[in-house]
Amino acid sequence: MQRFAEGRWSSFKTQEFDSSTLTVESLYADREGALWIGTYDRGTYRIYGNRVDHFDSTNGLSGDLITAFDEDREGNLWVVTALGIDRFADTAVVSFTS
Repeated sequence: MQRFAEGRWSSFKTQEFDSSTLTVESLYADREGALWIGTYDRGTYRIYGNRVDHFDSTNGLSGDLITAFDEDREGNLWVVTALGIDRFADTAVVSFTS
């Protein structure tokens, strides 16, 4: 994965993320403007502004090989792995108290 900035191509790097170490299988830009990066063996990364989130099989993703993304009309992001399909959703937290 490369980015074009100031007239040249370079790897995209932050403190938490280095694209030169990844084999990218798929990319998806969601309706919120986040970039989802599906990798061959490291799950998925979500880049939103200056924030980088990482999800893989160690924290619940069905597999680490990501083949595709899709977003439904409710804003759920569906991630297709080699071992299943996972859904990411922003759900409101509801609190009940006595």
